[in-house]
Amino acid sequence: MYTGEADWTLIGAVRQNPRMHIPIIGNGDITTAERARECFERYGVDAVMIGRATFGRPWIFHEITHPETPLSLDPGYSTRSHILRPLCLWTRR
Repeated sequence: MYTGEADWTLIGAVRQNPRMHIPIIGNGDITTAERARECFERYGVDAVMIGRATFGRPWIFHEITHPETPLSLDPGYSTRSHILRPLCLWTRR
């Protein structure tokens, strides 16, 4: 698996370019909702892409879009199985 670190300063520089008139989507090392919010605020991106952080933690999207109603740090077996079971069944097809 990839082990480097994303260089968000480059993404921020593209965002600050006055000739850029397209949405800028940042990608890399978004592992928590807090990191996603930091990237929105610090680098001014229009969106972020999330990859590896979703493995085993697909509720990260809820944590990003609904910071006022966060799930607990460990939503528990029942919630995790409710979220992950359809994915597991889908991958078995």
